[in-house]
Amino acid sequence: MKNSIPFVIPAFLFLLLTSFLPGCRVDTISPPPATDSGDLVSIAISPSTPSMAPGSSLELEAIGVFSNNRARKLTQNVMWSSGDPDLATVNAEGVVNSAASSTGSTLITATSGSVTGSTLLTFSPPQAIQVTPANATLAPGTTGQLSAAAVLQNSSQQDLTGVMTWESSDPGVATVSGTGLVSAAATTTGTTTVTATFSGITGTAQISSSEVRSIRITPDRATLVRGTTRNFTARGILSNNAEQDLTTEATWNASPSGIAGMDGNGLALAVSPGTALITASFGAASGSALLTVTEPSLVSIKITPVNQSINQGETRLFLATGIFSDGSSQNITDDAAWATSDAAIATVSNAAGTKGLVQGLAAGTARINASFSGVTSDDALVTVVPPGITTGSISITPANPRIRPGETVQFSVTALFPDGTVIGFVPGNCIWTSSNGSVAFVAQGLATGLGMGTTIITFTSGTMTGSTVLTVTSF
Repeated sequence: MKNSIPFVIPAFLFLLLTSFLPGCRVDTISPPPATDSGDLVSIAISPSTPSMAPGSSLELEAIGVFSNNRARKLTQNVMWSSGDPDLATVNAEGVVNSAASSTGSTLITATSGSVTGSTLLTFSPPQAIQVTPANATLAPGTTGQLSAAAVLQNSSQQDLTGVMTWESSDPGVATVSGTGLVSAAATTTGTTTVTATFSGITGTAQISSSEVRSIRITPDRATLVRGTTRNFTARGILSNNAEQDLTTEATWNASPSGIAGMDGNGLALAVSPGTALITASFGAASGSALLTVTEPSLVSIKITPVNQSINQGETRLFLATGIFSDGSSQNITDDAAWATSDAAIATVSNAAGTKGLVQGLAAGTARINASFSGVTSDDALVTVVPPGITTGSISITPANPRIRPGETVQFSVTALFPDGTVIGFVPGNCIWTSSNGSVAFVAQGLATGLGMGTTIITFTSGTMTGSTVLTVTSF
């Protein structure tokens, strides 16, 4: 157990705004690049007020705070120093080693350039040793990890597992390594006392070895899509009613093997549809679970193109792609049932050989969707352009808006054609641009204020274009 305080590093996420203007294909526009880490402002040392036993080691961390309010670890990128090397030294990795005779305190400092951070390290002798867990039961031939913490005179605790002297009173039942790892004998059961000693002070734990009576697998029933995996766990119920995780010690098997496969750590792979019996065995004990493997199910349907403009009387083929639960995809255009929101504006074929074929009948917009196996796609928008229309004017609203840095404004577009037809969805390919990228960035009609100033937001579709002035100000 490291004697350290968790440090949360703030993160800033940029979201790419993806609300498409109906009737348009928008060129890909990336958000502004993330700023760099800024200038180092301060260094904090964790833990902030550490204590340690004389003659032990303690790991410290250096956290740099930057001018953009970001933070990151600098432990191995700073120069460490101790105010009194006779009491404690600190290496380049921030590991402090105290002398066996250390008393009082010393200042530990981390430096990077002209920026420094420091903390007061206090030396406090141990008054007790706590071994965790204090009581444990192991199956024969398995291992368990103990930890030992020193309770210091100032009531703080320090993990000293790795520097303890460990001993087992009955190595015939279980042995213990220098790092506190207990190994139960494979053929002997019973109880032994494990002792951890540091600086003449001891702590103990009672370790028992007991036969495995039965095994419980979790989950006891599971369903997987072909080609996917899932972890099972095995807990041994010992003869003294204690429990132990035997997931990695058990022998795993799946029957029949053609339906599922198992690795040595309880990971199941679904191979083909059907039901398999999963078993975990340890010694004479075993447990079982049922695994059902199914074919992938349809999760969603994606229509392409999402937004399309066609001339009155023209046709355009739409495609439907099925997305399945295993992440795979498949063209289901000919299997889906197609529908239109307004057959007077645009029809969509359900006839064999022409499924998904949309025909424009009258000026306006219609929504097209596809359904299959109980799943319906999101709508695709079809804009039907009046015959003979090749030019028109574009009106952008809101006109000449004002926003603050960080705020957004959504623009909408209306197309006015020479014959008087007004369509709210602009035909053809369309591109949004900002004349000053440092003032605002625009994608799919959504503009984000970046810096103070003015920029011209321009929308272009074929030969038609429109623009408006966006002002970014602090108000």
